[in-house]
Amino acid sequence: MELVDYKPIVSVIIPVFNAEDFLEKCVTSITSQTIFELQIILIDDGSTDKSGEICDYLAAKDRRIIVIHQDNLGVSAARNAGIRVARGAYITFVDADDILPTNAYENLLMCVKDNYLIMGRMQMISEEDELGNATNLKEKEISQNDFLMELFMEQSLPYLGYPWDKIYSREIIEKYHLRFDERIKLNEDRLFVLSYVIHCTGVIFSNHIVYYYRQRKGGVIFSTRKNSNVSNSEMTVLKSFDIMQKICRNYSEELYYVCCRKSFESVLDLLHRVDKKDKEKKELLDSFLKKNSKICLQNPQYKIYDKLKIIGHVILRK
Repeated sequence: MELVDYKPIVSVIIPVFNAEDFLEKCVTSITSQTIFELQIILIDDGSTDKSGEICDYLAAKDRRIIVIHQDNLGVSAARNAGIRVARGAYITFVDADDILPTNAYENLLMCVKDNYLIMGRMQMISEEDELGNATNLKEKEISQNDFLMELFMEQSLPYLGYPWDKIYSREIIEKYHLRFDERIKLNEDRLFVLSYVIHCTGVIFSNHIVYYYRQRKGGVIFSTRKNSNVSNSEMTVLKSFDIMQKICRNYSEELYYVCCRKSFESVLDLLHRVDKKDKEKKELLDSFLKKNSKICLQNPQYKIYDKLKIIGHVILRK
């Protein structure tokens, strides 16, 4: 139940799947924020442990929390379910095993400017709550184009595609009908950030740490990198890059080429891991690689050395 005449400033969307060991600690870090005016949306995505019960228990303790129980449809579907019921002026996302410093949303809201994406710093945290490395961001404003270029180049700034360390205008999300693509299981977050920033004037960075990202040995990213084969979920990255290339091409030729190069590099990594016996996946990856290598070689901004590297990668794959 929501508070009567209660107008949240920020809607916090938390997909939950089998997170019983960390969920309460995560939600407590949000209910303890220095900003009280929050709508906290827990989406129990078909959990098979006690996560669903914990969600209901937490909602009974704090009327700012609402719970959605649904079949296991994946993190994108869970985030979209949260967006549909969000009522805050701003929307943000949290993973159920992560936590936030108590002034995270206060610090982000201090940077708010119309038609800008607001992003803070992220710090790693272990399963035992030991703090690790933090991203390095100076408090500044950058242009839309500079952010989009760096989203794919990944050279001078930390990775910009995570959905968690940012707050988004709900007005922009609804105006342009922005949602996570539920067909995509990998790279869906970068696609969402790209789709959002395309409609912004620029991006403002806060130098405050606003998110503690928990590194779990059994987590999805860790398991994926450790796996010697390419999963069906990973193959959906092809779809994500297809969509992003179309968006980038409509934006500028320069961004399109940068996106195509990132596509090439990402698929090349998958090709190094794909099982040679899995002919269907190998053919799909090979086809995608060849298409993007041709696009990269057409880029007049690439130096001869860069083009020779791309040609060498293609030849070595034959």
